[in-house]
Amino acid sequence: MSEVKDGYLAKVPHWSVTAIESPTSFFEGIERVLPEATTLFVEGGGVEKDVIGLLERHAEPGPFIPARGTLWPRTRYFRAKVSPVLLRGLAALAKRHAVPELCDHLHLYDGDHALAEWYDAFVDPLLLTEAVPEARVRQLCEITLASYKRVPM
Repeated sequence: MSEVKDGYLAKVPHWSVTAIESPTSFFEGIERVLPEATTLFVEGGGVEKDVIGLLERHAEPGPFIPARGTLWPRTRYFRAKVSPVLLRGLAALAKRHAVPELCDHLHLYDGDHALAEWYDAFVDPLLLTEAVPEARVRQLCEITLASYKRVPM
């Protein structure tokens, strides 16, 4: 597995997944695609109270590992333990909230290793570590009606 350089998967070989438009389908399917994910990091400036409540109920102690995506205006940072309950909750909230009310940036880690990096979530491409098997990347694209390519760097 390539190590993340300077805090960004974009600087090493990775998978790039484009055109994920449905937060609901993403949150419903991501556990099957990244079952090894232990921690969800969310950054957002307009995160709604019920989303904050869910993230705080699943809060996990520790630092915010990913590089910050927004310097100004000030945003909130959340670190949550990944679980089926958390992901189902986010999928349900995604049915009634616009993306900026859920997050600006979203990252999934296994311990301190980046699995998924998504600055400007649901707008820019989702980057997945090259360690994720192509079959699972394809499965995510089938779930979310997205497309993918490998970026060799």
